[in-house]
Amino acid sequence: MEAVAAALHRDGKDLNLVNLHRLDAGTDSVLYTASYVVLYVLVDMRWERHDTEGSMFWVKRSSMPWHRLVIVNRLNITNVTEDLDRSMAMEFQKPFAFYRSSNGDVFAIWFSQQTDFDEFQQKWQTFAASKGSSLPPTPIPQQQQRPSLLSATPLRPAATAAPVLISPDFLLKSPSPSVSRLVPNTGRDDVTATPRRKRLNRREFERALRRLVDSDAFVDQLHRLYCSKMPTE
Repeated sequence: MEAVAAALHRDGKDLNLVNLHRLDAGTDSVLYTASYVVLYVLVDMRWERHDTEGSMFWVKRSSMPWHRLVIVNRLNITNVTEDLDRSMAMEFQKPFAFYRSSNGDVFAIWFSQQTDFDEFQQKWQTFAASKGSSLPPTPIPQQQQRPSLLSATPLRPAATAAPVLISPDFLLKSPSPSVSRLVPNTGRDDVTATPRRKRLNRREFERALRRLVDSDAFVDQLHRLYCSKMPTE
């Protein structure tokens, strides 16, 4: 029975590789597989469910970019691919992996299986710590450089918001922070933990606060709170 199971597993991996090669002729091998994931995107201080869910693969390619994530979409014919670079922003809060795409958008990947999440986190950490680069680094003008993702506060305009659950550095590198938790709602009860965040110094706090004031959604929230406290005439 063990031999049969091993053969079925091997055949399944081979079939996946064949299918992925059809999608991308540069696919050389499959390094990782998640049985089922759901993709979320951060839009205007709120997580929205992306129209993408299905199996996710980490593939190694025969040409640059050498590493790529592929989500084979079950909902429609549009699959999601993301080229992986060791310097890209990636953070983890079980059962989510958060990353910033090459165009600056912030995404969250929800893993249905804890083992898939753990394996992906370990593989990413090993990959990020290894030498070399899967993509040539993009030079950043000196005046636009920001602290690292794990140190403190949003990189995009105030029109969007960084998930509060990510380290404070995601606040500087993406949208303005929300006044409430921005954990994607999967409809499950397993998303309960409140993330720990680094305390901002005064300058970081001021910058985050100014972004909040520039956010219409935040002002609307404050106004609703104000109205709820004021007696009606």
